[in-house]
Amino acid sequence: MLFGDTFSKDIPREIIFRDVFSRGIQGDILFRGTFSKDIPRGILFEGIFLRRIQWGILLWDIFSRVSRRGFLFGDTLSRDIQGRIIFGDAFSKVGQRGILFGDVLSRVGERGILFGDVLSRVGERWYVF
Repeated sequence: MLFGDTFSKDIPREIIFRDVFSRGIQGDILFRGTFSKDIPRGILFEGIFLRRIQWGILLWDIFSRVSRRGFLFGDTLSRDIQGRIIFGDAFSKVGQRGILFGDVLSRVGERGILFGDVLSRVGERWYVF
């Protein structure tokens, strides 16, 4: 995980904030102007587009359709997914994974990611953002 200037290694997932770049990982979350390629999962914020992934998420009023997964945010539409993503008051419940933004709690399978002042548990590791 990369948080500002902080780096942590040896984790199954990696989270990148601001303008930090990550490559060669199993999972990836991108914020603001960060670009990631050739990863099995990707999350894109604002006006950024990610290709060659099994998971594609474009936030704000952008539509992303990758494989059989598609998300619309704002009014939020989620269909045909294996993961769970919650943004604001929008709720989507599918499969074994959960990602939460705001003050919402997610506990799915072995992994949960919580944003805001919420506690996050990933494997045996705990993170507070």
